[in-house]
Amino acid sequence: MTNDALAPDGERRASAQEAPRQAQADRLDGEPRRSVEPRSVARALRSIRRRRMPDRQGVAVSRPRPDAARMKALREALLATFGPQQVVRVEYVTAFSEPFPFWVWLGTTTDVERDELARDSSAGGRVAEVAGRFGFDALCEGFTVESQETVDRDYAGNWFYRLR
Repeated sequence: MTNDALAPDGERRASAQEAPRQAQADRLDGEPRRSVEPRSVARALRSIRRRRMPDRQGVAVSRPRPDAARMKALREALLATFGPQQVVRVEYVTAFSEPFPFWVWLGTTTDVERDELARDSSAGGRVAEVAGRFGFDALCEGFTVESQETVDRDYAGNWFYRLR
């Protein structure tokens, strides 16, 4: 027995599984439905531009929002600034809500290098200064220093788990 049934006007009636697809096709006037996939974080960050946001006093101010090109340039600038202190990796942890504040992670090779940089009282100011050159001074909330040695030992070499 077939699931096809005829409507009173003699037209073939769609089965229960076909009904949602038929309704979608009717809404699109016969055009095929295009799949809409969620945007990746990088794509979302690329599409973000400056936006006027109220500051703490309620006055609208222009605050920059991260985009991939400037974040990459910031990474390169931080590596150049902290390279003499053996920083070999820069990562970001960001909020997924406006205005997208972020935290900078500086990565060294050894625990000794990490501890030396963590004791450097000027490091926070230098991170803020570099972030300010790219317009991120209001969004960069701070920094953390971690070593590849610790990530290898405590997180099986996986920075993703360390950054969580």
